[in-house]
Amino acid sequence: MRTTERICQSGGDSMMAIRLVKELKRATGIDYPLSTLFSAPTIRQLVARVGEAAERAGSIVHLNSVRTGVPIYCLAGVQLYKELAEHFASSPVFGVFAKREVAGLQAEAAGETVVVPLDSLTQTYADAIARHATQKQVVLVGLSFGGLLALEVAAELNRRGFDISRVALFDSVPPGAYVRSFRKAIADVAGRFAEGRAVDTLKDLVGRASARAAASLPLGLSLLPLRPGRRRQSVQGQAFRKMTRAYDPSGKRYVFDALLIKATQKTLGIGASLKHDYGFRDVIAGRLDIAAIDADHRGLLDGAAALRVYELLSDYLADYPGVNDAVGSRVVPISPFVEPQQGQVDQEGERRQVN
Repeated sequence: MRTTERICQSGGDSMMAIRLVKELKRATGIDYPLSTLFSAPTIRQLVARVGEAAERAGSIVHLNSVRTGVPIYCLAGVQLYKELAEHFASSPVFGVFAKREVAGLQAEAAGETVVVPLDSLTQTYADAIARHATQKQVVLVGLSFGGLLALEVAAELNRRGFDISRVALFDSVPPGAYVRSFRKAIADVAGRFAEGRAVDTLKDLVGRASARAAASLPLGLSLLPLRPGRRRQSVQGQAFRKMTRAYDPSGKRYVFDALLIKATQKTLGIGASLKHDYGFRDVIAGRLDIAAIDADHRGLLDGAAALRVYELLSDYLADYPGVNDAVGSRVVPISPFVEPQQGQVDQEGERRQVN
């Protein structure tokens, strides 16, 4: 159906019109009086009528063909979760996004700054899922900032009577996950000089320090030297990184379990390391499971890595009522979090599978 084609001319009748406005409300959170289909009879005209209500609403897109089972909601994105969603045969998978989130991306592309309050975004996502879900038991997952948002949304939905006991975080790195060490910095610089990269190392340090001063990025992120052939961070990545910095874990306590899937292909700044648990043990009151996949951050949801994420997630949910996608007994190892020895962190460039 074309966006300029009249809905009533596409075989619709009055009963179909009633169902349509109900589904529009369920998907977007916006009230569409039945009379709207007569005053704005095409999709293009309906979109134009949405107005300011769309700015406050979250939208949900079905990402696979499954209709029954415990729903899995993927936060802060749609298309990036598509490949993962198609692996699930017994659970419907949905992508959730908010218009104000898109506004933040557009502002970033234009070189502007738009503050998207995390509390407000949490309410928008919680409203969308509460409106859409037909049961109180759901699963929330998210890549990067989407994982941090999933923690907040799950807590909010549980306050509203939902029964969310597990959340999955795909390489979600909160601001406090980075550790800087003078000893490691000396070792890193010495190692690079020994490899004949003295000039490049100095250029990286100066360039990243200048960029940090200009963009006010956290030091652990601002000194990220690019790998050969790697593009600089996308506009979307920059926008979500700014949203991530707005996340403050201080005083938070999430009373449910969580699975953290880490991407091991990371090049951290000189002297920088990551905490083994990314700092989540301090805020997850339930069980924290940790696994790792040999992929980079964005590639975690592509190709073979996406399949491994599916295997991990389906096994993690194997005993979750209504989820029947388990592919075996821990086909990829998942370990409960064990308090590391003092000073244990994930080192630069380390590829580790948690067993």
